[in-house]
Amino acid sequence: MIRNFPVLTAIVAALILVAVLLPPSALPDAPGIPGLDKLVHFTMFIVLALATRRDFNLGGRRRLALAVIAAIAFSVLTEALQLLVDGRSAEFLDMLADIAGFAAGLVVSRRRPGASN
Repeated sequence: MIRNFPVLTAIVAALILVAVLLPPSALPDAPGIPGLDKLVHFTMFIVLALATRRDFNLGGRRRLALAVIAAIAFSVLTEALQLLVDGRSAEFLDMLADIAGFAAGLVVSRRRPGASN
């Protein structure tokens, strides 16, 4: 299932953890665009899906299902960890945006010309 050590996936996951665990005071002021944070979650998990597709052989339903389960678990973990950071909170809609982003990334990477899996 693993082609080599999943460096890209590990880097993307680490960057997501850093991004979601930074205290709000460390983040730039966000414009008052409704739902912008959901778009950010969606985009981060698209990138995670692309990295996962690159680093792992996701051929077959079982492997694909394992990747999706891992992404859901990672999303739940990131939201739960935010409860430990002052000024952060867990949001169910963030998890939905994460999962939708991961699914979209898998679809996009599957349809990409030259995609091997």
